[in-house]
Amino acid sequence: MTKQLFAVEFSPQFIMTDADKAQNKACQTELPSAKILISTCASTWNRLREIIFRDLNDLHFCRTQSEFDVKKDQIIRE
Repeated sequence: MTKQLFAVEFSPQFIMTDADKAQNKACQTELPSAKILISTCASTWNRLREIIFRDLNDLHFCRTQSEFDVKKDQIIRE
């Protein structure tokens, strides 16, 4: 389509994507010669989200207030 409209073949050297697996696979399949770059913002956010939810999950399953307080202090020190 791009070639028909603009008389230019679409073949990027680099593609910037987020950390979405489906988007990454589509880019690899359709544009195999392009270097795929993953946005550090997206990958950093995904890692941070994993850490936050892991810690919240740990706090959620504490059985006593003292266990909660100890776990909270451990998380804050990390």
